[in-house]
Amino acid sequence: SSPAARLFWVVFLNSQTMSQEFHKWSHNPKPHPFVRWMQSNNLAISKETHMAHHSSPFEAHYCILTGVCNKALDEANLWRRLEAVIYKFNGVEPNCWKEEGGEELKAYSLSLVERSG
Repeated sequence: SSPAARLFWVVFLNSQTMSQEFHKWSHNPKPHPFVRWMQSNNLAISKETHMAHHSSPFEAHYCILTGVCNKALDEANLWRRLEAVIYKFNGVEPNCWKEEGGEELKAYSLSLVERSG
């Protein structure tokens, strides 16, 4: 395989592994000073950034590596589309559809998938 493909997989798999650790750190009430430095410099997701995901209606801020992509992915409705595709595949509703106002969010999410084919 090409060097570019190898580099992609190395970065992708390491990011996936580190995202779990960074997520754990975002829940730590007293992180190590180096972790706090990483969080304050957007190298790891901060508690403040991540806690937006744990707030009702639980429908945004899913990025757990650094949180930098949250705004763009939320505005692009990536999560709405993925929720609708998964729902169409297995019939399981995401928790945000079960919250107050969830019926409107469900209808909107499904409309995004139906429009795109």
